[in-house]
Amino acid sequence: MLKSKKWLLGALFGVIPAVLLLFAAEHMLRSLGDLVSSVGAAFDLSASDIDMYSNIVGQLQDAVIRTPVLPVILLCCFASVLTAQWLSKAGNRKPRIVLSVLLWILFLLVMFMFTLVFTEVNTILFGLLLRSAAALL
Repeated sequence: MLKSKKWLLGALFGVIPAVLLLFAAEHMLRSLGDLVSSVGAAFDLSASDIDMYSNIVGQLQDAVIRTPVLPVILLCCFASVLTAQWLSKAGNRKPRIVLSVLLWILFLLVMFMFTLVFTEVNTILFGLLLRSAAALL
């Protein structure tokens, strides 16, 4: 019984970063127009180019955005269960805690990119849009 509680608690702690990842990805896509307009000067773009790019990606505010909810939640729950099992082993826990925090930071960055790539924007995968845009450069 105690072992199943650890698994369930670990899975519950996986839902929290998954939900945060999903909200962060959708919020970033919706505010991409503002991001382009504020960062455009750093890339030496003219004011007309910044305005044009900002208007193009600003249309994402009204787009239908569907994030990959189930895969993200399952992967985060699986990672948190593995972390809980690894941290529950006997012995010196401080190095394992530090390593698990560093691995979680890396995992969340990778999962954020995964979430963005597999998010559907008006029934088109955002990853395909990025690949098409990269081909134009």
